[in-house]
Amino acid sequence: MHENLGPSGGARAQIPSMLRVGSALGPAAADWIRRQRALVEVRDAVASSPLVRVVAIAATAVANGLAVECLALEIRELGAIAWLRFRPSDKEDTSLRPGNPVVVVVDNADTSYDAGAIMLTGHRRGGEFEIVFTPRPPDDVGELRLGVGRFVAPPSMPVPEATPKYSRSIKGPWTFTLTMGVGSEQR
Repeated sequence: MHENLGPSGGARAQIPSMLRVGSALGPAAADWIRRQRALVEVRDAVASSPLVRVVAIAATAVANGLAVECLALEIRELGAIAWLRFRPSDKEDTSLRPGNPVVVVVDNADTSYDAGAIMLTGHRRGGEFEIVFTPRPPDDVGELRLGVGRFVAPPSMPVPEATPKYSRSIKGPWTFTLTMGVGSEQR
């Protein structure tokens, strides 16, 4: 849900021509790449803003053969970044090949968040991703929920850069509820 997170526009000259609008990519793949690029720019802005606090989470949720671990939430002046890992819950299962996570962030104060997921690593046995969201949670929020609704395959690129084969859409939910009060933070 990061449609409102827009690119700064200054990076266009550094983007290879195959990733520009009107390239040889199909429209769905080109749109997906544009949204991911915009989210990376937002992530960079959030990550470079002053650190407010870190909330340790260390929780695991399991659904449909996939375990998702939420490690920590880094709250910064412009937003927040959650660190997550995923893997098949059965160590012997090699059939799952999760795609990209579809995420949502909500709190008990009904704050409107723009959120998206950035894959850091991914392979047959699991991977890592970040949930990036803006704005940062208000200081008076008591409870924050990070949710992964499903993992979906990104649109395929044209040959020879075809996307690896992914599993079907893997539905969750994988939900992590954070108490934002005293005792849940690390400085």
